[in-house]
Amino acid sequence: MRVIFDLFDSDGGGTIGREEVPEMIRTLLFEVPSEEQVDQLIAKFDDSGDGELDFEEFSNMM
Repeated sequence: MRVIFDLFDSDGGGTIGREEVPEMIRTLLFEVPSEEQVDQLIAKFDDSGDGELDFEEFSNMM
């Protein structure tokens, strides 16, 4: 799971930021997400409320 997370954490910051989420969705779901879908995904799984998905939040999403 960590390898997959690191693949989407393109800047190596330890989180998957809003700008990285669309690529993650395209890769995992084979669809181009709307801005609304990106916002909904972050809102649903971002337990810390920082607008990004850390490894634990990413794991919970998967």
